[in-house]
Amino acid sequence: MVLSFFEGTHWKPEAFHEPANIVRLCETLRRLHAIQTVKAQGSEYRRIERLQESAAMLGLELPSRIDQYNAKLAHIEQERLNDPRYKPGLAHNDFWANNFLDDGTNLCLVDWEFSGTGDTLTDLATTAIAGNYSEAEQVALLTTYGLTEPSDLDTLQKMKWVVAFFEAMWALVMHGIRGSGADTSGAGSDYNYWNYAQKMFERLDVL
Repeated sequence: MVLSFFEGTHWKPEAFHEPANIVRLCETLRRLHAIQTVKAQGSEYRRIERLQESAAMLGLELPSRIDQYNAKLAHIEQERLNDPRYKPGLAHNDFWANNFLDDGTNLCLVDWEFSGTGDTLTDLATTAIAGNYSEAEQVALLTTYGLTEPSDLDTLQKMKWVVAFFEAMWALVMHGIRGSGADTSGAGSDYNYWNYAQKMFERLDVL
C-alpha cells in the first residue's frame, strides 16, 4: 500500500513515560481493539507455533527448554480464553515505537504485517515492554485502558512473556533467513537477529 506523505515522528523512549501519552496510547488502542469485523486471524499463539515450524524447516536449533515454553504458552492461552472478559478484537501485534507516528494530535499506526483479530492484550504488553514501564506505570496503563481487576497486572506480565516468546522466535527465523551481522544498531541488513533472539529467550526465564 502506498500512501501520501504523513507528517509525524517516532517517539523517543522518554515519550512513553509522559502521563498524557499513556492516555493517548490507551485511547488509540481502545479504538483499534473495538473493531470486531476483521476476518483475518491475528493470534500471537498461532504465530509462535508457525515460527517454530519455520525454524525446523530452516534447520535451526531451538532452546532446550522449548517444551516447557510451549506448555506455558498453552496454559496462558487457556487462562485468557477462560477469562469472562476476554473479547478478541483487531490487534496490531507489533506495537513498537517504530510502528506508529505522532503528528502531535493523533497516533498513526503503520506496518500491519502481523495484525488481525486476536488477543488485544498483546498490544498492551508490547507497550509495557517498549516503554520499559515500572509497575506503577503498568497499573496506570491498565487502568487508563479500562482494566481494573487486581489480577490484571499479573495477566499483563504473562502477556509480556508471550510477546517475548514471539520476538525470540521471529528473530531466530530471521537469523535463519538473513543471517546475523555484527552490527546491533538495527540498521541495514547487518542487524544481529541471533543476539536479539538469545536475549529474548533469556527473558523467558525471568519474566
